[in-house]
Amino acid sequence: MRQASLVSLRWCLHLGTFLRPPPPPPPSLLLLLLRGHAAVRMASPCSATLAPSPPRPHTSSPPLAPDCGRDAVAMEKNGEARGPDGKGDSQGPQGSQGPQEKGDSRGLHGNGHGRGPAPLLLLQEEEAQSRRGPETNGEAPGPAENGDSSQGVQQQKEGGGSVDSEGSPVAKRARLEGGPEGVEGGPEGVEGGPEAARKKFPKKKVALLVAYSGKGYHGMQRNAGNAAYRTIEDELVEALVRAGCIPDNHAADMRKMSFQRCARTDKGVSAIGQVVSLKMWLIDDVVNKINAHLPQQIRIMGMQRVTNGFNSKQLCDARTYIYLLPSFTFGPKGQGEWDGEGERDTAWEESFRLPEETLSHVNALLRRYVGTHNFHNFTSGKGAQEASARRYVTEAYCQPPSLQHGIEFALIRIRGQSFMLHQIRKMVGLVVAVARGHAGDQRMQDAFANDKLDVPKAPGLGLVLERVHYDRYDSRYAGDGVHAALAWPELAPALAEFAERHVHAGIVAAEREEGSMRRWLGTLDKHDFTSSLARAVHSQVKREDSDGNSESE
Repeated sequence: MRQASLVSLRWCLHLGTFLRPPPPPPPSLLLLLLRGHAAVRMASPCSATLAPSPPRPHTSSPPLAPDCGRDAVAMEKNGEARGPDGKGDSQGPQGSQGPQEKGDSRGLHGNGHGRGPAPLLLLQEEEAQSRRGPETNGEAPGPAENGDSSQGVQQQKEGGGSVDSEGSPVAKRARLEGGPEGVEGGPEGVEGGPEAARKKFPKKKVALLVAYSGKGYHGMQRNAGNAAYRTIEDELVEALVRAGCIPDNHAADMRKMSFQRCARTDKGVSAIGQVVSLKMWLIDDVVNKINAHLPQQIRIMGMQRVTNGFNSKQLCDARTYIYLLPSFTFGPKGQGEWDGEGERDTAWEESFRLPEETLSHVNALLRRYVGTHNFHNFTSGKGAQEASARRYVTEAYCQPPSLQHGIEFALIRIRGQSFMLHQIRKMVGLVVAVARGHAGDQRMQDAFANDKLDVPKAPGLGLVLERVHYDRYDSRYAGDGVHAALAWPELAPALAEFAERHVHAGIVAAEREEGSMRRWLGTLDKHDFTSSLARAVHSQVKREDSDGNSESE
């Protein structure tokens, strides 16, 4: 009996060391302490069996730990099993409560008393359950619908996939960029749910080949916040959003998708080979889905993956424009002009044929543009001393005319490194004025001088951006196995068909109906085609002559 008392005393002393408030242990150590505490209660006389303890011997032993029997009686009355902290509920790691909602750890019989080895069994069962994870018919499922899957988290840490959870990379991308389908702003045609959320839709930099007829639009560039002036980019951006290629907030701020156009065409100007660059989701059948939300006169003809640093404007080596105009435009001065009043001589328009010598004269004038010149007189807001006014033109010529719906049309082609606002329209306007006899051939050279020259601007209807060139980019990246050349030779037949149906036919039809070229020819007499210096000298001479005549009188 004495030996049993000593054993009990040792267990109580051992338990007392645990009952002193130690520093908060980590969760794993706390679990071990709970196991030890349950084992001590099973083996010691102070267990929940409430067996009467033997009388204490009169020895000089140190005082005992707090009375286990008295604590056990209190636990029996309250119907709860105290943990090592004595707060009345048996808490698991990190303070999580036990199986019951009220926090009391019930015994095997469920009578509310903390009897026998129930805490140890429950702890063992909880540990085994945490190791196994949630079970469904004996099989461990994949990522749960609520996104709380330890298997998915481990997969995310190892880089083996995304996690369908609120903190996963897919969800973060969905919140920041609009995300996959199932999150507002995602690509269309993709069903929601965990499978769709696990699928990644990274944004990629692409180049889109765009063809459009500019009739009825106020140019290419978008006028944000001004819906009264509809542009080509307004139609394009809305189609990208509706097709699910970009989220809504990118439409409001186009910088978020790194949008850049190669050329900013003017009001009424068309394009066959415009190129824009942007970042967007590469959804399935992307070109057809975008075109489904565009009008027939605007088409996405092709798409290519490009490098992340690609900029359709800055990396363009050259641009080729064409200008389609009736051949009677080069006729003699005074013919073919119409001020918009009275009847038009449509019979004369259809019967006119451009003489060969006139075509040769026109090509001689166009060749003067080839090379590097100061084109400050062919734009607005540029001074003669500005370096940006110097532009490099590689070719400029007029093709032999051909009949288009009963009227002979000629086509001027101009290729250069870059062009300023209204530059090509003024280049055509000056050639027409000289060819018709409104100005002498010397005015072509005078336009490159520092003096300001009055240069007429041809209508925008006949101007078309035919092609943009990326020769240096193609030579560097086209053969790397990832990127393709931006020449699109395979699209040449489709581009020619679009140009004939929507661009050339539209220009011819508008010219026949509205007569914009004949109206413009009637305004050439209002230009004196002299430089500002010549006009100033002429005015000074006239004043001096007037003063001399007054004195002589």
